[in-house]
Amino acid sequence: MDVSNINKSEIQRQNNIIFYKLECINENEEIISHGFRLFDAPKLFKLKDPEIKSLFEEIIEEPRNNNYFKLTLRVKNIALYVFIDSDIVDFIASDNFFSMEPDEKRIIDIKILKILKGCKDFSKQDIIKSFKIKSLYDILN
Repeated sequence: MDVSNINKSEIQRQNNIIFYKLECINENEEIISHGFRLFDAPKLFKLKDPEIKSLFEEIIEEPRNNNYFKLTLRVKNIALYVFIDSDIVDFIASDNFFSMEPDEKRIIDIKILKILKGCKDFSKQDIIKSFKIKSLYDILN
């Protein structure tokens, strides 16, 4: 894609971003890959508060030992380098350290691997509350 027309000046390069999705053409229209492209250093991009909203839902299935959660994220504005972290549990997320375009909704599967040392007496609610969702905006502001 030729972007030379939209990036003629330094200010334009600092303020432009392209989001893209690679979809498989079938009845499910699966997204194979998605990403974004900045044209200058991320710290120079004019970020607004992405206003990240999150909802955790426990996935209760006998064979999974109740260690699975579905995390739904929604953003109002661009959210660059979103990351999920917890200081109570070691976990695997189906996606982590990603970017979201305005008004995007993303569902992340979370598998709790183990409770960290010294954190044995926490309830499921405590574990859910321990998750922090941040982005580049939070780091820079």
